[in-house]
Amino acid sequence: MLLDEPAAGLDLPGREALLRVLDEMAADRGVTAIMATHHLDEVPTSATHAALLREGTLLAAGVLEDVLTTGRLERCFGLRLQVERRSGRWFAFAGR
Repeated sequence: MLLDEPAAGLDLPGREALLRVLDEMAADRGVTAIMATHHLDEVPTSATHAALLREGTLLAAGVLEDVLTTGRLERCFGLRLQVERRSGRWFAFAGR
């Protein structure tokens, strides 16, 4: 399944429902999804791999934990960031 910014325009309950369905589809049906997003908090907990693109250039790709590092995300977004993972979900905050 290919998804381009599937949570855009959704309110918080809608986004959480979408992520829950994506996780359930991955677990129960073995559905593979490729999703584009600009928001780390929209990455489903079932995600295993990531790729970072900036201006059409691939900066990093591979296992999620190896790609979504503070340094790589700062380079991708051009901002100082604080990156956290809580309960399997990723979050990024500007500044440190």
